[in-house]
Amino acid sequence: MALALVVEDDRPTLTMFAELLPSLGHTVLLAATGRECLELAASGKPDVILLDLGLPDMPGTTVIGRLREWTDMPIIVVSGSKQVRRKADALDAGADDFIDKPFDVSELRARLDVVQRRLDASQERSTARVFDGLSVDYTRRQVHRDGEEVRLTETEWLILEGLSRDAGRIVTHRWLSSRVWGPHAGSETHQTLRVHVKSLRAKLGDDAREPRYIRTETGLGYRWLSTPSAPAAPAAPVVASEDDDLARQLDALRDSVRRLGKEGAADPETARTTDRVTALLDEAAVELERLRPPAGRHSETERP
Repeated sequence: MALALVVEDDRPTLTMFAELLPSLGHTVLLAATGRECLELAASGKPDVILLDLGLPDMPGTTVIGRLREWTDMPIIVVSGSKQVRRKADALDAGADDFIDKPFDVSELRARLDVVQRRLDASQERSTARVFDGLSVDYTRRQVHRDGEEVRLTETEWLILEGLSRDAGRIVTHRWLSSRVWGPHAGSETHQTLRVHVKSLRAKLGDDAREPRYIRTETGLGYRWLSTPSAPAAPAAPVVASEDDDLARQLDALRDSVRRLGKEGAADPETARTTDRVTALLDEAAVELERLRPPAGRHSETERP
């Protein structure tokens, strides 16, 4: 049985978890304060932590931050707070998911199942995964949809990788923006992020209204819905075209610019400059993709 650490200062709620979790296949450790949580997490090595944010001795986000200094064990926030900003802060601090109080037992079971699947997937250490017809090779940085290659810009790839690596977990706007544009990225990048997510969805054949892969978590960020089924088979080698070479050169250049931006993040002028250059390179990659002839057709100069 998996071991769950419940951190809750409300005694009736703590008792409810102590009685409920064994029926869901978990043994239980109980803590009523943040300090007790940190001590039991270190000594008991639980498989998952269910954490209330309103603790008497320290904020729940502080507890999450201290845990994340030394462990990546799954943390599910269980809170009665309806403030979206508070939930986002908990996720940015390192929480994996959240459940609103009051909750249904089936919802708790589903969230615990997602955590278990994520643990199982991470233990496979696979560099390639298959998500409901979508093959993602993290080493080659290649994506295939129903056997056909999907060409992504560097920004789209970083978003896809950041979401799909943690399938089932909410990834916040702030975290994704920092991943794509560096630690200096602020809330002003969130609208640009939405544009890139929309483009990524279109290439994956995903519908925001009935998503297979990317679901919008209003006010928070995004969640990758599909669970990896098995390691993807290596893609068949293809002969690189001049367009492919140019695309790789653009990717390499963007990587260099992004590294420079991270190294100079403390300088506002450097940050603004690298943001502008990265945006221009993203636009160039999009335009290059538009110039490619449709699959199965030749340009005028390629026809025999």
